[in-house]
Amino acid sequence: MVKYNLVFFYSEGPPNDNGQNLSHNKDKLLEIAGPHFDHISWYTPKILREMGYEDYVKERPKGLVTKNKKMSLIGNCAWRPLIMLLELSKMEEGDILIYRDSNISGYRKNALSCYENIRNVVDQCLTLSEFDFFVPFEGKRKLFQHTKTNVLRELGENHPFSYDFPNLFSGLLTIARKSIVSIDFLNEWKTACIKEEWIDGKKYGELCKGFKWQCPEQSIMGVIIANWIRKKKHNISPYYPNVKFNGAMIKNMSVINKYSNWYQYLNNLNEDQKTELLKDNNKKEFNIIVGKSKNNNKVITLPQQNMFVSNIPVNKQQRCWKDKFKISVNEDKLTVTRIDNNNNCGWGQKLVLRAYTYEYVIDRLNCN
Repeated sequence: MVKYNLVFFYSEGPPNDNGQNLSHNKDKLLEIAGPHFDHISWYTPKILREMGYEDYVKERPKGLVTKNKKMSLIGNCAWRPLIMLLELSKMEEGDILIYRDSNISGYRKNALSCYENIRNVVDQCLTLSEFDFFVPFEGKRKLFQHTKTNVLRELGENHPFSYDFPNLFSGLLTIARKSIVSIDFLNEWKTACIKEEWIDGKKYGELCKGFKWQCPEQSIMGVIIANWIRKKKHNISPYYPNVKFNGAMIKNMSVINKYSNWYQYLNNLNEDQKTELLKDNNKKEFNIIVGKSKNNNKVITLPQQNMFVSNIPVNKQQRCWKDKFKISVNEDKLTVTRIDNNNNCGWGQKLVLRAYTYEYVIDRLNCN
């Protein structure tokens, strides 16, 4: 039988560390979460130092980490992937480990003290994300708003997909089902979290326009996820994790439809990658990401031959836009032509069109 374990971390304040004293949350959390798990473990800066993991909890320059005033005094959360790996090493293949922040009396107390139906939530998240490691979308903000530019340049390989990828919310709920995949991810995250230029609060070069504040270990994790999606590592879905929690409450799960405008950041993938993402023998309808064009026509490879493609954009249109398009399909090639002007100009919108398989269209016609 699969076991569900919980791990959390808390700082104790002086004399054990210089972080915020959260030790009063420990017993409360054990009382609230205890009935829902097979085993619960916890770590503190002192425990990790005594285990020889000083680098993960050492004090670092605060700098750009402005939202949590004492986070830099306990390592900027570089310890998060570490403690998950330590616990997974004690567990059996297929068992599930959950991490959640422990400050159940802080400003997110309602969100972090909610453990109602947690096992079912965890199972749904793993199923919906189709992956052995899960962390939800946080909201509409992007990685470039909370990630130091040197991390995006170096770890993210300066790829626009990493800049535009949505922020993730590791403190609310992070899940790992023990497997080669989850261990691989956590090890990569752990290694990246002790590279000082990435995890500390110092500024290395100009920040992106629109940068707000640094989320140290969380932004590093987000860039790694973006890399994995871009490189299709371990067959991770391009729509990963496709789940967010409204109001940061795990009982308010929201699944983001694959056809949603939420996934506009996929336009930063090249055409071959976008076409590959669409291939699915069981699908009848597809959103074809055409994107922008400098010329008044653009050729896209379709996931199947002889598809029917609508010339009506799926992406949201502004009232002032007058763009009109003509569609031509030859086998698996789609040609999109702008026809509302005579200047041979292209279009600036990230155009998305709906396509249907040949069999689906024939079936619909026969039904009528």
